[in-house]
Amino acid sequence: MQPLPPFQTRATPNPNAYLFEFPDLEELSPWPLQARCNQLPTGLDLFDCLLAVQGIERVYIAGNFITAIKTNAVEWYELTVELRSIIRHHLDLSVLADPQRTAALRVPPLSADQPLIHEWFARRILPATERDGGGIYLRGYDSGRLAVEAVGACAGCPHLSQTVEQGIRQPLAQQLGTELRVEATA
Repeated sequence: MQPLPPFQTRATPNPNAYLFEFPDLEELSPWPLQARCNQLPTGLDLFDCLLAVQGIERVYIAGNFITAIKTNAVEWYELTVELRSIIRHHLDLSVLADPQRTAALRVPPLSADQPLIHEWFARRILPATERDGGGIYLRGYDSGRLAVEAVGACAGCPHLSQTVEQGIRQPLAQQLGTELRVEATA
């Protein structure tokens, strides 16, 4: 296992999500990965150890960050030292880049049903949501109905409905020149 580069921690707009960011790395994994505590064991040491921490319910990895999502029953000051230690001891970039070992935890790619909408999401939504430790993925479009999935810090975020309305529905409806209904799941 190669030496771990330095990482920083910070809060996100979702009070139940905390970000562990590696500014010197471009990416931790070629694919976004996510697991919930009810998926244990995942087969990946890092996920299993993080999800075994009392109060952690979900872990999301994308770009150069790891986002841990907690329950309301615990506070971040009770968790961050342990989470930092687990990341230091169990993060193995070669495992996260292994397509076979990570297959079950991969977040499905953006739907490519509609190239214009796909490109708009990839260019505008994903970079903005990843800055805050999450992601909103396009899952489908049919007759003015857009299905999206919130992951990482975006799942359960108190600002999700505002992001969907003002950041996705309104500007995309204007660009497409049509009425649009957006359904978000987490």
